[in-house]
Amino acid sequence: MVVTNSFQFHVTGLDCAGCAQSVEKAVSQLPGVNHCELAFTTAKLRVRGQVTAATITDKVQALDYGIATADEAPATTVGPELLPSFWAYLWQRRATQFALLGALLILPGLLLTELLGYEHAVIHLFSLLAMVAAGWPIAQSAWRALRQRDININVLMTIAAIGAVIIGAYTEAGMVMVLFALSEALEGYTGNRARHAIRSLLATTPSTATVIARNGVAIPPAEYPITQLQIGDLLRVRPGERIPMDGQVRTGQSAVNQAAITGESMPIDKTVGDNLFAGSINGEGVLTLVVTHLAADNTISRMIRLVEEAQEKR
Repeated sequence: MVVTNSFQFHVTGLDCAGCAQSVEKAVSQLPGVNHCELAFTTAKLRVRGQVTAATITDKVQALDYGIATADEAPATTVGPELLPSFWAYLWQRRATQFALLGALLILPGLLLTELLGYEHAVIHLFSLLAMVAAGWPIAQSAWRALRQRDININVLMTIAAIGAVIIGAYTEAGMVMVLFALSEALEGYTGNRARHAIRSLLATTPSTATVIARNGVAIPPAEYPITQLQIGDLLRVRPGERIPMDGQVRTGQSAVNQAAITGESMPIDKTVGDNLFAGSINGEGVLTLVVTHLAADNTISRMIRLVEEAQEKR
């Protein structure tokens, strides 16, 4: 009997949607792969077929991208405001460091040749060095794409730069590579911020909860990680605390701030039998709630999944 495996990975190092398409096509061509889908916005690679995880990992790594299983991928709980600036992002990556070097080398040609009309062999040399510095990672990607019988934007840009050199437009050749490399870096940076913004929703829920009853039996109040909570557990939420799990009020009444979940600006009065959302903030009363959803299926987790699925279908 043929066994069909399903895998989900997290791919790092994607700068643009074209990069994601190249990886997707390369993995799709592996023997035994029935379905392959890689979304640039979420960096999630889903593969189904008679193939092993090691084969997929080796293929993606051969394309110079990082890959980890969904379980191994680090959870991101920081918002965009804690991410590095665009310039810091450029400096952290080898390919974009070369793009910055190319931007410096192209300045003589841009200022002297393009603006003032002055030409010199040294200026042309600087322009060629700018093209090589910024375009080397692009040319490498283009070569890998050609080996996969794929003509992508990197192939076209490499051909354009070589053509510009052939006709003697050295400054234009360097400029097109520098601008393309920086634009890809900008696209990768904005995609990175978008992914962090989605995952930062997790920061609105606490990591632990106070459990006062489990399996219908009262226990001394104890702190449990929310990943260990079970449906039916009884939790105590003190005034001012964030509600850790989706649940239903068992005892008590309070005004709950649900702005982070529903956008409502005014607190909503909650009493026995009312539903509570994970991530909302308790008001002045003490509430006892019974857990109705696991951590992986609470309101915040469902919101994240829906946003990611919507982005993947754009």
